[in-house]
Amino acid sequence: MYLVASAVCYPIDYSVMLTRVSKSVTLALAVAVCLVGSACTADRVQITHLKQGLMRPVDNGWELYREGSRFEVVENAQCVVDSRRTSCMWFGIAFDYKAPSTKTTLRCTWRSREPMTSVTPTQVLERDITEERVDYVLEARSGHEVRPGYIEVPWHGRETHLKYECYYQGAVVFSVEFALAGSV
Repeated sequence: MYLVASAVCYPIDYSVMLTRVSKSVTLALAVAVCLVGSACTADRVQITHLKQGLMRPVDNGWELYREGSRFEVVENAQCVVDSRRTSCMWFGIAFDYKAPSTKTTLRCTWRSREPMTSVTPTQVLERDITEERVDYVLEARSGHEVRPGYIEVPWHGRETHLKYECYYQGAVVFSVEFALAGSV
């Protein structure tokens, strides 16, 4: 498939706490809450506009042209598998993000209920695996990312579920699942 926390932030209702203390203590608590809240926001990856579905190559990138999570495996483009051009079904995710630094590494895992072969355009990475871990680097403090993947067509596997999950500092940043059905 082409495919520890330094601070934990919990939403707390401080309005109840602040009604029972003096004005000077209230100001000190408000400043402390602001500083802690800012540190938590600055240390995390924020994902917005997360979409998943079928993808296709366009001019200089990718287009997510049909949103969804459940698909019959059919050809929607060509791909290269182990240095061989073949028919594929492209699918994946797209999202906007804000990151704490100009180079932020997400620890990602994809899992499948059925054994699969992990490939790149030039080589077979592993055969008969149900899980693979990869690092995904966000190269700016904010941006738009597209993460395509493919399945070779015809695919004679049973229906399978793929789960793609990414973490930053031990916290889940996003998690998506795909249900893919092939002909038996």
